[in-house]
Amino acid sequence: RGRVVLLGGLRASAGAAATDTLEWDGAAWARVGAGLPVHASSAFVDRFERLHLVTGFDTGGQPVLHFSFAAGAALDPALVGLVGAAHPTGRFGHVSLFDSWRGRRLVWAGLDDLFLVDDEAWIRDHEGWRFDPDAPPGRVGAAAVFDPRRGEGVVFGGYRTGDLAETWRWDATGWHAVNAAGPSARTGAMVAWDEARGRVLLFGGRRVGTGDVFLPDDQFPRPADEMLGDLWAWDGVAWTELTPAGPGPSARWAAGLAYDPGRDRLVLFGGQSGRHFVLDDTWEFDGTSWQQVTPPQPPPARAFAGLAYDPWRRLITLYGGVAAGELGDLWAWDGAEWQPVDPTRTRPQARDVVTLLAGTVAGDPGLTVFGGFAGGAADDEWRLAWAAPHRAEVCTSGADLDGDGLGGCADPDCWPTCDPTCAPGRACDPARPRCGDGACSEVESCATCGADCGACPARCGDARCDAGEICPGDCGP
Repeated sequence: RGRVVLLGGLRASAGAAATDTLEWDGAAWARVGAGLPVHASSAFVDRFERLHLVTGFDTGGQPVLHFSFAAGAALDPALVGLVGAAHPTGRFGHVSLFDSWRGRRLVWAGLDDLFLVDDEAWIRDHEGWRFDPDAPPGRVGAAAVFDPRRGEGVVFGGYRTGDLAETWRWDATGWHAVNAAGPSARTGAMVAWDEARGRVLLFGGRRVGTGDVFLPDDQFPRPADEMLGDLWAWDGVAWTELTPAGPGPSARWAAGLAYDPGRDRLVLFGGQSGRHFVLDDTWEFDGTSWQQVTPPQPPPARAFAGLAYDPWRRLITLYGGVAAGELGDLWAWDGAEWQPVDPTRTRPQARDVVTLLAGTVAGDPGLTVFGGFAGGAADDEWRLAWAAPHRAEVCTSGADLDGDGLGGCADPDCWPTCDPTCAPGRACDPARPRCGDGACSEVESCATCGADCGACPARCGDARCDAGEICPGDCGP
């Protein structure tokens, strides 16, 4: 936007902390809204799209925050707090989706601090958070995943005043109710995108019952007949119940479920069954049958954890959950072993009822999480980033920051941004939208694929030093 932003400070006249926010457009200052009660604060984005924020003290004299997103000197994970202006209120058990076609994130519904259903939906894109007034009535415990082949989010079930059996689609034009027979009404089911077969897979869930109270982290055993263990597939038009050969996971809800495209396996971990509060078993589905895997060191038993495939490290990642209390640990699954991951910097407060997503609005590599239950409904957002001796690739800038001689969509590391429907090593539809096909599709932009979409207009703050541009943040001092 070509603006300098001033947040807070210390008023010379009274020695008090200022709370306003001002912008300088090159000619004049303008007050644009209330800020935070901090002084000695600053924030900037460097040319590599890394955010740096340093705040001072609040009006009570307590230190606030210091975030530094610069790369470290070793291959160590770091959970990084993301900051913003208007954003969703704290919630847990909500729907969270990342739309890889349009580079945006959806946060919808869930429970608030009073354990009441929140009807609000918010969308985050490159311009920040904005309220979506057209979302369906809120619910908690709905199963949701993004379908990258059709460019739409798919939402099923959940709980409002009782279990729901509704299917909804969320795409570029908004929300669409689907009139299709499918799984029975349930909440806390698990879903994942099966890339090899182009379908959404849904497993299990729980019949909460009309008028029951949905308490996602209570520790009371549930009747076995409330739990479900069926497996369904959604092909974009209809639901089909699958009948895997042989035994499979016990009926459960609130497990972690994610698909590993490199190994073509659906991975399930933990959850809550009728007889046990939490489980620690690992299962894989190969498209035909389930196989239980017995790794030497599984993560501790838990339910309501976040599970996602990390396309940059090509591992399944497990975060958080609940057992005797909220958990904040990280684990990685490579198909043979679970390995604990210990972030070296600031990490979120332990939490459960979380959704772990691959992809960020800025196009940075990493897994993100918004909200969850952390002793209450959380409203913070975090990204699991991986620091390395060499700068990581920033796919939206076109710069070669990891030193491999390839930049932007020419680098295979950038496939989640540039070719999100085709993971490396997979046989993919040659007619899929992607960079280099001569058409600027919804998957692409001028930042990710200039060959298809044309050059981006010169703009200060876009992490690209364009010809004739004078912008320290983009071009350096």
